[in-house]
Amino acid sequence: MDPGNAQAFYNRGVAKTNQERYEDAIADYDEAIRLKPDYLDALINRGGVKDTFLGRHAEAIADYDEAIRLDPGNAQAFYNRGVAKTNHERYEDAIADYDEAIRLDPNYVDALNNRDGLKDALGRHAEAIADYDEAIRLDPGNAQAFYNPAVAKANPAIMEQPDRSWLERNAHWVALFGFIINIVSFPPVYSRLRRFSLWLRRGVF
Repeated sequence: MDPGNAQAFYNRGVAKTNQERYEDAIADYDEAIRLKPDYLDALINRGGVKDTFLGRHAEAIADYDEAIRLDPGNAQAFYNRGVAKTNHERYEDAIADYDEAIRLDPNYVDALNNRDGLKDALGRHAEAIADYDEAIRLDPGNAQAFYNPAVAKANPAIMEQPDRSWLERNAHWVALFGFIINIVSFPPVYSRLRRFSLWLRRGVF
């Protein structure tokens, strides 16, 4: 491998992440970033490994801070930093990051789902339901949005309302089926692992 090739170190870091060699992957991302300090994808991936797999949330946030400094219009960087701040129990700061991710990309369903879960946990149920409804509007087949506990906590009768579709009234079964299909049918990817980690922290499972 060309010792001066940042892309090669980045690619090897991705491969090592997929092999669950997380510290080795970070070492490769470190080298890719040393060779190319503005390597946005390497910063985001390194932050993802630190946050999702190693629990090094503060370090992950620092990586996302740098990614955002380099590209303040990057919705994914704000979303990822929101996840890391959630895992770091900085909930209001996380909501602010999800706000910015959604401002930059109004169709960012994952950011809406995560934001509504935090708002619900903080007692902001009406806002959580608004996010829930928008996520369903954008992606009617999204199992996480249907399963989100915000609606049930804020209004337990809502799923039984006659104007709700069959899909909405049977949301818990749709979500469970969708979750199982996602896990057994596809290899892990960063976004699904981060989403699953957040669900666990929210007590959905």
